[in-house]
Amino acid sequence: MKGKVKSIERVHIKSYGCSANQNDGEIMAGILERAGYIVVNDESLADAVIVNTCIVKGQTETHMKRILKELEDKGFGERTVVAGCMPEVEEEEIERIIPEASVISTHHIRRIADVVRGLQEGRKSILTGYKVPNQNDHEKAGLPVKSRSKAVGIIQINDGCTGYCTYCIVKKVKPVLRSYSMRKIVKTAESFIKNGTREIWLTSQDTGAYGIEREGKSQLPELLKEIVKIPGRFRIRVGMMNPDNIMENLDELVEAFSHEKVFSFLHLPVQSGSNSVLKRMARRYTAEEFEQIVSRFREKIPDLTLSTDIIVGFPGETEEEFEETMKLIQRVKPAVLNLSRFTPRPGTKAASMKQLPGGTVKDRSRKVAKEFEEIARKESEKNIGRIQEVLLDETGKPGTIIGRNNAYKQVVIKGENLKSSVMLGKFVKARITKAHPHYLEGEIVEE
Repeated sequence: MKGKVKSIERVHIKSYGCSANQNDGEIMAGILERAGYIVVNDESLADAVIVNTCIVKGQTETHMKRILKELEDKGFGERTVVAGCMPEVEEEEIERIIPEASVISTHHIRRIADVVRGLQEGRKSILTGYKVPNQNDHEKAGLPVKSRSKAVGIIQINDGCTGYCTYCIVKKVKPVLRSYSMRKIVKTAESFIKNGTREIWLTSQDTGAYGIEREGKSQLPELLKEIVKIPGRFRIRVGMMNPDNIMENLDELVEAFSHEKVFSFLHLPVQSGSNSVLKRMARRYTAEEFEQIVSRFREKIPDLTLSTDIIVGFPGETEEEFEETMKLIQRVKPAVLNLSRFTPRPGTKAASMKQLPGGTVKDRSRKVAKEFEEIARKESEKNIGRIQEVLLDETGKPGTIIGRNNAYKQVVIKGENLKSSVMLGKFVKARITKAHPHYLEGEIVEE
């Protein structure tokens, strides 16, 4: 670095990607504020900028590089910290784009205050590698947090996963599964609820893998049972879980999900409806097993919102294999679909496989999207006229406030004199007046 920079008091954090990464940003904000820094929402007011990166998809990584280049062009390089997943797999690329920036990966965020302090001293920091001096430093539950939302509290329950999917670059960032202390997770949830938070997100790369490295099977049911014991009125949203890790104790998990404090929401990525494609992806379940899990949940929780993920255009995907995915979507009728066109990620096995023509991938993506939109519209319309309990968790446009019903379906509440600052975190009764594929509209009938 060129030398000491001007005094750093105000720091702006840009966070991208998954809810675990968003939580990393909140933890860094909490640590910085405890160290005496002021975390600001406006970049123009900041003395330093932290870019909390995501690289799960090729287009996302391209966006990250563009942001770093803009900071470099503005002369902000020596006052920039590159955080998140990018430092673990693209350290040389970061050096090329913004050579004076400091680097801290997701595994080292406890030391963010030291890194920012180093900027002021003219010291460039590079903290990467998933191994840290003290293994307890991997524990993120219980660290200081400055939440972006008054209504929502995010808690990471583990880091990494048990899989080795052939397309996944995140495995290079988080190569091993580390589950966090159940006691600390519960204590963090208690703290959130005590301070007025009413929506708890449990998140990780695979929440179903929680505790497997310690107990040999998922400990997610036990964790949920402990959190629902916390006094107070609140809801828990459980993040993504892979099918293979929950089959052994599926009945226990379904029972835990049926508790009134847990949103009737299941994020279960299938990725493909073709078993041959799943095998090439190294996904450790079949399409039939995925459907069995969905059926078991729906038997116990009829109003379940199913969210799943699909990758179209995986290397070697034939027309017949693609049609198997289309038929699976038609059968299970997900309410939420995270659709991705396959793009090869550097260093993954799938990147060396024979790729499909881009036009074929785009065409298949459009077909899936069109099919899903019709399914989602019909499923949403079933809610019209119903009176539902809604937890208000987000500010909306003027004259609106946004919430979630018990199945975690987004509900946009319309009305006069809606005060988001007062109403966030409140439970209300709302009549659903209109349905869209991705959200509902409603009006309050009782406060």
